[in-house]
Amino acid sequence: MQTPPRLPVPVHLDEVLKALARNARLPVPLLRRLLQHGGAREEAARWRSDLTDQVAEEIDTLGNGKAEPRAGLQPGPSGRDEAQAGAQR
Repeated sequence: MQTPPRLPVPVHLDEVLKALARNARLPVPLLRRLLQHGGAREEAARWRSDLTDQVAEEIDTLGNGKAEPRAGLQPGPSGRDEAQAGAQR
């Protein structure tokens, strides 16, 4: 009697990357590569207590992936900065 073939378990890649970023045994060079992924960056910042100052600064530099409006510019009615809208007129 043969055993039926095992079907692959569906895995959500984002969840795997987040779990890796939380793992304290993950080497720092690999963690730095994971910081390019926004969810992994957030998880590392939230859960890793072993981050060096340099890695913490990298996380701050990379930010949360959301564009922030530049100082002194307000989004216009089209959602673009007024300076961008004026430059395209």
